[in-house]
Amino acid sequence: AQTDASPPLPAPGRLIDIGGWRLHLNCTGETVASQPTVILEAGLGDFSVEWSLVQPRVSAFARVCSYDRAGHGWSDVGPNPRTFRQIVYELHTLLEKGAVRPPYLLVGHSYGGWLVRQYGSMYPAEVAGMVLVEGGFDDPWRLTPNGLVRATALARSRPIPPARTKNPLRE
Repeated sequence: AQTDASPPLPAPGRLIDIGGWRLHLNCTGETVASQPTVILEAGLGDFSVEWSLVQPRVSAFARVCSYDRAGHGWSDVGPNPRTFRQIVYELHTLLEKGAVRPPYLLVGHSYGGWLVRQYGSMYPAEVAGMVLVEGGFDDPWRLTPNGLVRATALARSRPIPPARTKNPLRE
């Protein structure tokens, strides 16, 4: 039985410090100057391992990177709140510090579909294209104590905070 908090298996990629916390980045395949690098964004609660059957196939013809969002897989816990803006800032910083140069072909599964669309709106010059795999609905239903409501009805008219770039919270 394992007694510490370390993962049972070593990370297949690299752990990269993005400002006081480290994210796991796993890139395979060869960089081709005329092709974008494929960036794989997992669904909610998932991490890079979810792409373990896809990544080797794509790496046969392109450079492809999967990663673990903060608090998932091999990555450290990052700062709160975990907004789309925060997560996308972290991915952008990870790619920059990991020397993964744009352009990117972003592939987002489910919740990851929202994240890659946010990435495209924040960093449009870096995105060559997107693939949405069962991409999330734009205004999904949410079950609340008062019944089903659309997600937009839950908005509280507060500004979205800027991304935190250092001093992650350790919960």
